[in-house]
Amino acid sequence: MNPPLAYVCTCTHLRRLHVRRDQGRSWPCRWCGCTMFSPEPVCRCGHGLKSHRRRGEGKCNQAYLDGCTAFRPWEE
Repeated sequence: MNPPLAYVCTCTHLRRLHVRRDQGRSWPCRWCGCTMFSPEPVCRCGHGLKSHRRRGEGKCNQAYLDGCTAFRPWEE
């Protein structure tokens, strides 16, 4: 099973700020100096690192849906 897609870059900006619609490839971020889209790590709950408070040390912002209390990296 493949991990869910991450829509946030490690630079904390969304993927749409890295992709040009006409070419569908990764480009530099339009808001910061990040040179290409690098997906953030994804937790086993299916949410990215940004969804977990304090950058992975706290419970998931969606914990009321899935009960995730800590960031657990996705492993195949």
